[in-house]
Amino acid sequence: LFWWTSQATAFLARPDDETLARLWATMDRLEWHARGPVLGVHVRRGDTCMDGGAVELRKHKGRTCDGLDAYAARARAMIAAHGFRAVFLATDDASVVEDARRSDVFGVPVLVADENLDRDGLYGRGYYNKILKAMPERDARDDARAVLDDLFLLAACDGLVGKFTSNIDRLAASLSNAWRGGDCVAPFESLDAEWCADFGRRTGRSVHGDFMC
Repeated sequence: LFWWTSQATAFLARPDDETLARLWATMDRLEWHARGPVLGVHVRRGDTCMDGGAVELRKHKGRTCDGLDAYAARARAMIAAHGFRAVFLATDDASVVEDARRSDVFGVPVLVADENLDRDGLYGRGYYNKILKAMPERDARDDARAVLDDLFLLAACDGLVGKFTSNIDRLAASLSNAWRGGDCVAPFESLDAEWCADFGRRTGRSVHGDFMC
């Protein structure tokens, strides 16, 4: 299932030429290859942290609101085990980026795709799809592009730390496998669940309960 889903995902989510050019430019700016191997860390907050995460459990999403330290502990173990020399940090909370750099919580340089993205102007105020629909078309397009950039760059990393209750993280793991030819799975750590793919049915299993996978 993982191999087939990874191949299908990679076929359906092929970056166009404009996207590829933007991704290559970002990687060049971040000195990606010189800093590698790079560990991708996706800190998922946003609607997960509304009301302390209680809503997410009631809605059968199987995840809780965790801060940077929970991810950093797993990331440091991965860095020690695999020799990652930088962290690509994708998050929907601007304070996470600030905290990571101020505290040097990973012990290696932190790379961020878009320093100018106004994360506070969008995330944390409700559910992403509803907010996106209410935004002006240009703003919605720009924000969706930023999300895709984070997804593709996470997939390009040499390892991943995140939560498999997150669609982004499951997609990133799938794309990573397909881009490597399907025979190699990069090192990964999920804080809460196993990878799954079941067309939005409540079949996912996390340490916090069932979720729609």
